[in-house]
Amino acid sequence: MRQSQGVQVHVEHVSVCRKGKLILNDVSFNVRPGTLTAIIGPNGAGKTTLMRALSGERPEQGRVLINGEDLYADPQYWLTQIGYVPVDNILHGQLTLWQALIYIGKLRLPHMPQETLEKRI
Repeated sequence: MRQSQGVQVHVEHVSVCRKGKLILNDVSFNVRPGTLTAIIGPNGAGKTTLMRALSGERPEQGRVLINGEDLYADPQYWLTQIGYVPVDNILHGQLTLWQALIYIGKLRLPHMPQETLEKRI
């Protein structure tokens, strides 16, 4: 049985093509346990495609590791351990990016002091 002190996600050189068009090109990043991660960008930037790759849809290239294990080797297990909340529909359209991130941070980490939250963002 797998045990975890949190979930660490490592995205390594993920590339996705759809209908002959490159949507994601060599995307790599890490998400550490206990952190809040925002994926932002304009319409058509590939945010949804990236989230699909992080939700078990295998990309053409690259890999996603969760706690050092390949997501695509056992996606059903890992999908019980991870999740994401799309927030574009619940945020007021007049907020700046900074204001939106502060708002989300306060919702997700309500006991964190404002100064600490701002430094982490």
